[in-house]
Amino acid sequence: MLLRIPLSIPVSRRFEVYLEVTGKSGADSLTNYVKVSHMTLSKSLGYSANNKVNYGSFETSVFYSGTNTYPISAFWTSGAGTGGVTAEQIGDISGSALKVTGEGVENVSYISQTIYRASQAEINNYIANTSSIYNMTKHYRVSARGFSESAMPSSGTFGLRVIVTFININETNGITNDTIDVYIPFNKHIDTWQYVSETIEIGGSFVSEIEIRCEFNNQVGTAYFDDVSFSYLGTD
Repeated sequence: MLLRIPLSIPVSRRFEVYLEVTGKSGADSLTNYVKVSHMTLSKSLGYSANNKVNYGSFETSVFYSGTNTYPISAFWTSGAGTGGVTAEQIGDISGSALKVTGEGVENVSYISQTIYRASQAEINNYIANTSSIYNMTKHYRVSARGFSESAMPSSGTFGLRVIVTFININETNGITNDTIDVYIPFNKHIDTWQYVSETIEIGGSFVSEIEIRCEFNNQVGTAYFDDVSFSYLGTD
């Protein structure tokens, strides 16, 4: 379980963050306990809610919904040249994480999820009447944890990538598809778990698709990704 608590802290003040757990009265501390890891304090623009990523924690190999079960591949897709979509148990306290195996130099290796795609009816409506869509600018926070002992610092990528596709209409070029590509790297010199977070701005045009990638391009060995999140900053 991933828990986020928003805080408002004056810049000029010192502060301390701690976690306190109160157990049930009479509980045996040898068999009843709580494990906590990866406590992180990060700066953001405000409260974040409504994670758009499906199955971003990778805690089990199968997602359950009522009586139905869904494999990871129902939500995440392998990029060209990448092996299958798998999650593995990484240590006792880290739980399961998404595994991406590097396919070598000059080869792409990533796992992706399309977290938003406009319907054809919405696209047609926008093309027919562009004033029917109010494109208010919004901010989103993209975050994840990552780990690799084999990332090559001098080449390749190891991080998150967000690709936002827009539909623009103008008198000169007509209807065009334009993209914004945001890459959020992990530090390739560090061989322990890391956390990255970035705020991106989306607005001003009709958004037709948003894709998020866990990327390990032009690399050898293995990278792991966990707690992938794409959350709106604010309240709708």
